[in-house]
Amino acid sequence: MRKLIPLLTAFMLLVSVFFTACSPSESEEIPELLEPAVVDIDTATAKNQELYNIASYEGIVEPEITEYSFTTSGMIAEINVSIGSSVKEGDVIAQLDVSAAQSMVNSLEKSITNAAQVNALTNKQTECDIEIAETELLQLKANEELDQIEIELKEVKIEGLRNSYNAAIKMQQMSMEQNRKQLNMYQEMIDNCTIKATGDGTVVFCAAGIGSWAQANVTMIWVAEDTTSMISCESIKTDLVENAYDVYAMTGNGRVEVTYVPYDRATYLSLVATNQTLKSNFIINDDQSDLKNGMSVFIYVVSDYVQKALTVPINAVKTEGAESFVYLITEEGTQMRKTVKVGIKTTSVAQIIEGLKEGDIVYVGN
Repeated sequence: MRKLIPLLTAFMLLVSVFFTACSPSESEEIPELLEPAVVDIDTATAKNQELYNIASYEGIVEPEITEYSFTTSGMIAEINVSIGSSVKEGDVIAQLDVSAAQSMVNSLEKSITNAAQVNALTNKQTECDIEIAETELLQLKANEELDQIEIELKEVKIEGLRNSYNAAIKMQQMSMEQNRKQLNMYQEMIDNCTIKATGDGTVVFCAAGIGSWAQANVTMIWVAEDTTSMISCESIKTDLVENAYDVYAMTGNGRVEVTYVPYDRATYLSLVATNQTLKSNFIINDDQSDLKNGMSVFIYVVSDYVQKALTVPINAVKTEGAESFVYLITEEGTQMRKTVKVGIKTTSVAQIIEGLKEGDIVYVGN
């Protein structure tokens, strides 16, 4: 029994140490339980607002380029410009060999002048002959003893002179008209063989040379106009620009009015056939603008404009197959799936044509 006492004492000490180590200290705080966090769902209210899409295109102010070509084929005889040359309106830029046509012009002009002089003398002589015959007729009629037959013969002679005179006048007119038509034809040939500047500018391209062959309607010379500039930017779809609500340019000093200039069919097909880069060009309407050649500007195209459109954030609209829908927040705070008809979309909002009314609250997802 005495042997067990030390063992029991040791056991009780161990138990006391164990419970002392496991019990919390007076300074240690017991953590409190937190209430679960409540996260509000992201919602938006359907509202009416002005709606449109706007796209911007970077462009540059460039001088308007006038392309020149001959309207007929032929050998080039005269070139009065080179790259960098300045030209004035009306200047002869180039001309084909027109020596044969010019010879015909000179000959016809001389022929017309000579014919006019000869006709004037001939007609004057005939008029004098008629006047003399009429004077003789009066003298015959004054002679009472003269036979009536002589008077009638004289009248017939005068009538013949008049008829001949009138016929000669008509023949002269026909001949002169024919010569003038020929002269105009050769003059037109010369004009078609001549390129004249339609405005002041600087030659920036010239593929013509004296003695070379010029093909009809093939551009040979480009002139950058001094007084007219235009804005050129990347190609914009023609129907987008033509149907746009507004088109304008913006510079550091504000808005500049412009007008879109589409390619004509021939130019468009030519550019496509030669794999050239298509651009969109705009005429500058504001004469008082500070735009200068070489300046960078932006073209803005405003499309799909609606003055009063019912809209919701673009993320509020969901799609499933062909259906578009939103989650409408009810008065009880629950979400109800609602089919809608969507109109115009922008990067931030969507137009709701059917399915919602102003003031409706919808869930906005990510």
